[in-house]
Amino acid sequence: MTYTLPEGFVPINDRQALNFLQEVVSGREGYTYESDRTAPEDEEKCFYANRDGSPSCIVGHVLHRAAPDFFAEVFHRENLGETGLSVFGLEGYLEGDSDKLLTEDAVTVLRAAQIVQDTGGTWGDAFEAAERYFAGIDLAPSHDNW
Repeated sequence: MTYTLPEGFVPINDRQALNFLQEVVSGREGYTYESDRTAPEDEEKCFYANRDGSPSCIVGHVLHRAAPDFFAEVFHRENLGETGLSVFGLEGYLEGDSDKLLTEDAVTVLRAAQIVQDTGGTWGDAFEAAERYFAGIDLAPSHDNW
């Protein structure tokens, strides 16, 4: 089962993704992500939604702000026992191409933040990584260069 975005939905671009990240991180710069869910050792530890339906990881918070109906579908699917997904795997939730929700550049901005979060960095550090990528200071993020 996949989610279809509403007619006329305009994909979130990199500037918007960075703005949503800034809103999410503001006042929580020192926060280090912990999920209220568990996953097997070899699977993603990042979940978009907590068990109560509230946003969990940094990207979950962005999705909750940017596309609340889509976020609700993600929460529903995670509660069906699906393991957590990263911004790398959003297409599994969408009907058609994932670029209908986020532009490729927006995905890369969020990836920069998520990699820092997933490797134990604070949300402040995650936002700074996304900002550096957006400003052209750092290369496109990967686990190898972050």
